[in-house]
Amino acid sequence: MPYLKSFQSHTLGVAIPESGSTITVNALTKADYLVTSVNGYPNDHPFEAAHGQFSGCIMQGKLGAILKFVDCPAAFVDATPFYNSLVNPRATVTALLAATNPSRPDVLLPVFWVELKDLPDMLRQAGRLAKRIYFERGSWANLIRPGHVATDMAAANLAIQFGWRPFVSDLWKIATLQDSVEKRRKELSKLYSSKGLKRRLGLGSVQSASSGSAQVWSTHSIGATVPTRTVNQLESWGTARWKPNALPPWQPTDGELRRYLAGFSPDHILLNLWEGLPWSWLVDWFIPIGQTIQANNRTVAVPVSACIMQRRTTTTYYDARVIKAGPNDWQISSGIKKSVIHHRAVQGDTIPGYTASFPTLGANQLSILGSLFILRNR
Repeated sequence: MPYLKSFQSHTLGVAIPESGSTITVNALTKADYLVTSVNGYPNDHPFEAAHGQFSGCIMQGKLGAILKFVDCPAAFVDATPFYNSLVNPRATVTALLAATNPSRPDVLLPVFWVELKDLPDMLRQAGRLAKRIYFERGSWANLIRPGHVATDMAAANLAIQFGWRPFVSDLWKIATLQDSVEKRRKELSKLYSSKGLKRRLGLGSVQSASSGSAQVWSTHSIGATVPTRTVNQLESWGTARWKPNALPPWQPTDGELRRYLAGFSPDHILLNLWEGLPWSWLVDWFIPIGQTIQANNRTVAVPVSACIMQRRTTTTYYDARVIKAGPNDWQISSGIKKSVIHHRAVQGDTIPGYTASFPTLGANQLSILGSLFILRNR
């Protein structure tokens, strides 16, 4: 059960003209809740804490001849921080271990060589575009055939997503392979040290925004409806610790490390076969088989622990409002209500198996599916 760890309040005065007295009221402006904390030092342990900050929404004016507001802030009766509904599909232990595993390849050259069969068509397509633009002085709009806008746009999108984009990325990794060799050698040096290898990896963030309205109440239960804007944000990162699978330390030469990073090691055969299969990229959206294969590679090291950290932030902006109706003449200023929740999930030596799910597809994934649908149904 959550319990209140600390809070801060603001003192204010509300004058009642008939009696001439002043009622002093405390309004909550900041609250901290410790939701979960399992102390297992020096091992990683789950943790969750919630923080709330509230400012603004100050009421001034009078309500008839009965009540006068003097710097009266909102009560924020629903001040307890709460979860937003955002989900980050990258924030999983499998993705973390796959990206930090010391045995991971930097580029899969066998798969790259197989995909080179598409290079002639890619070059012919690039040549036609260059000829149209440079020699014929055509604009980008002229590259799309009249009556074939949807199919031409879909074909261009797939050519970029599955042709030029991965091709250029693999070429860059091959060109900078020597830099990767030096980085991996430093990782191996840390791995065989007394503390082992600890990696911190950013898992990205997602954000959403919405508009609406909310009731803002004073500390005397008098309120008004004001427009609001809410911004939800989820930031994720992870840490993983690895220890060597066996001793003595593995001390490869530069040539051995280059072959290992290029995916020519026997323990990379299964990953090469999977990535070389048609439509494996689509399956990985629902069942992360590629990540699971890479995360379960125990040739060099084994995971000691893995943690996924998330910071959920929800900020609601309240607009100002002026109310004039007969004897009522008062206003409420703009305000902000912010909720921040820190969460740490812990995973031990075990790795999740194959679990299927329907992920939240992003704009890039939806564009690929839409392009495939258009070309298959033309």
